[in-house]
Amino acid sequence: MTRSPHIPEEKLDAALRAELRWEAPPELSALLVHLACQHAAGVVLPVAAPRPKMWYRVTVLILTVLAVSLSVMVAWQFYSPLIAQSGLMALLQQIQQFPTAALVWLYEVLPASESLVNVVGAVRDQLHWLLVALIVWLALDNAAPNLSLHHQQASS
Repeated sequence: MTRSPHIPEEKLDAALRAELRWEAPPELSALLVHLACQHAAGVVLPVAAPRPKMWYRVTVLILTVLAVSLSVMVAWQFYSPLIAQSGLMALLQQIQQFPTAALVWLYEVLPASESLVNVVGAVRDQLHWLLVALIVWLALDNAAPNLSLHHQQASS
């Protein structure tokens, strides 16, 4: 009594084929046909709501920044005495001094590593300037279409 190795695969194939066949409900089909006929007849479908004006978005952004800043300042006033009492400040100072201590140790163990660290620092500085230039370029590039759009609307 040997079983064919393909029997489970055939059962799976048949089950998948049965599940992948489905028919849309008649109500949905009728609604889609109705919408297609309306669109073909020239009925204008509702458009999305207009976006808020720029002054409104800027005002909301400024108010949000102010609210978050105020929340952070209040939280800092509340939690700073707790942090000072718990000794967390000493731990943060140790964490802050760790990179300097690690570099001093690295320079003592491998004196040639100082030149490598200097090269990496110079590359990092150049990449920062490149990032600033990219951000300025993108900001000016995105601002240009908006300016031309405002000029076209004003001339109309």
